[in-house]
Amino acid sequence: MGISASATATVHTSAQEVLEFVLDLRRYQRLDSKILRISAVTEPDEDGVGRLKM
Repeated sequence: MGISASATATVHTSAQEVLEFVLDLRRYQRLDSKILRISAVTEPDEDGVGRLKM
């Protein structure tokens, strides 16, 4: 037996705001139950490289 679900939502905000929200993992974690624990987040450097420890 398999179950599949799909949904669509219209978000009235800019692409920049959506990207900033998704990249703020501690904030995004409140909505995504698959993210159980975040130990450390290193902000991106001048090259845009950051680190995440879960």
